[in-house]
Amino acid sequence: MSKIITSAQKDKGLRAEIERNQRTVVVISKEHFSGGSFVEIRIHYRPSGPQSALSPTKKGVTIPIGKADSIACAIKAIAGEPAELLINPQ
Repeated sequence: MSKIITSAQKDKGLRAEIERNQRTVVVISKEHFSGGSFVEIRIHYRPSGPQSALSPTKKGVTIPIGKADSIACAIKAIAGEPAELLINPQ
């Protein structure tokens, strides 16, 4: 199981870090820009090994805060956990 670290930073708000391996971490954070609030999910890496500071990569997504619950619900359903999900077959 991945180690999850959460923190509330005064300047950044709530943030979660999920270790992928010794060099990469998935960072989930709430961001504010262009007049809106977003959830950002981005891969970060440690360029000089496990003790170095994290640097963001280009790999990730930014989700409008209003869509976060729907996306979390879809992830739970796909992972096999109970979730209310309306599936619209195409």
